[in-house]
Amino acid sequence: LQSAGGLASGLSMYARLPRGEALLLVAAGCAWLAVPYGAFGLLYGTFQWMKGTGGALRTAACLTLLVSVFPSPLPLDSSHSLYRFPILVQILDLGGQPLLLFALYLFNWLWVDVALRIRQRRDYRSSSVWLLGLSVFVAGYGCFRVAQCQGEEAQHPPDRLLRIAIVQPDIPLGGDSNPHSEDALNPFHTLLEMSAGVLAKDHSIELVVWPETPARITCEDDSRIRPQLTAIAARYGVPFLINCVQAAPGGGDYNTELLLDRRRTYAYHKQRLFPFTEYIPGERWFPGLRALIPGVSRYAEGRDATVFRIKGPLGVFPAICYEALFPGHVRQFVGQGGNILISAANDAWFGRSRIPEFAIAESVYQAVQYRIPVVRVSNSGDSLAVKASGIIVPGSRTAAFTQTTRAVEVFAPRTRSPYLTLGNLFLYVLAAGWLIAVLRDLWKARARGGATGGPQS
Repeated sequence: LQSAGGLASGLSMYARLPRGEALLLVAAGCAWLAVPYGAFGLLYGTFQWMKGTGGALRTAACLTLLVSVFPSPLPLDSSHSLYRFPILVQILDLGGQPLLLFALYLFNWLWVDVALRIRQRRDYRSSSVWLLGLSVFVAGYGCFRVAQCQGEEAQHPPDRLLRIAIVQPDIPLGGDSNPHSEDALNPFHTLLEMSAGVLAKDHSIELVVWPETPARITCEDDSRIRPQLTAIAARYGVPFLINCVQAAPGGGDYNTELLLDRRRTYAYHKQRLFPFTEYIPGERWFPGLRALIPGVSRYAEGRDATVFRIKGPLGVFPAICYEALFPGHVRQFVGQGGNILISAANDAWFGRSRIPEFAIAESVYQAVQYRIPVVRVSNSGDSLAVKASGIIVPGSRTAAFTQTTRAVEVFAPRTRSPYLTLGNLFLYVLAAGWLIAVLRDLWKARARGGATGGPQS
């Protein structure tokens, strides 16, 4: 709850809810996220795996499976705290978040096993060997993969490099959200002037990206915004990737990433909408919910995975804010040839909280899981670029609530990760192994009970 405090304030402002009601909604979400840990407590209380052989393996597997398969609106877990240590997260490219989470849990439970054995004056050498072996594997593989990525990047073939301008306007919340009003043009002029400034200083820029902003910009050709933007794109010969709002055929709007080049435009419509801000869960069946939460937007879900071809083999694809948290969402774009992820966000809703840190951690994870560079552009700060190795590009991270621009160069490796092909194979194997072990334990307990005439287990 303390970490998610920024969500409560953002929900309160965006959906126009009283602070207390917003906090209750976030608390309900936190309670939902606690369910797999409660289920783990019940299972461990029943089986007491740490008292038997291979207890650390079975305990870590159980907790990993529960956290990984539980349907969560925020697919974040305790392994994300490792994002600051690139060497420790490289195994993501083998089995994704489940593999790293399992390694973290196993490491912790092996320490518990060693401590219990020492306290009980039992032999702890086997657990110590497992602990050492796990540490050597994770660190060794991490060093190998980071060095491999750095070696490939050092060759820097020109057709695999893209220089991107990040525009961070720090537009404050509030104001007029009507895109046709005079007030709405002021934030746009800020974005345009900042873009022209960075393009005038750096003629090597090949793409300009804008974040989500509190001021709604329309994607339509007849708006007063588009002609000016098209003109500056033509003047410098650089495409722009902007966030805007486009009317959906069935009603509502699309949260859209629009690529404008000198000849035509390409659009991507956001597919994963944030609950209670961009849509109300269950509104189709309970229309009265809109009266309780009147400020929630009426965004429609997009369907197509769009990859924008910028130059040569480089394919840029967007993940708008919340979408960047889902590995499965990113997978569909990488599978279609996307090799540079651009994530536009507006963190101003969360104030000075830890919420942007979660998004940065997931940016690192997506980079390593698929071996693609990630560029995050936020309205209010914490914009950055992440290499395919998971290392944050030095000097790319911006300060919170500052108005600035950054020119970053990213390298897209030719080869993708094994995880792209293997998918969640590790998770399936882990589930099968754990289930077999549990069934075997139950069978042995039943056999012992029958032999002694005691109660059946």
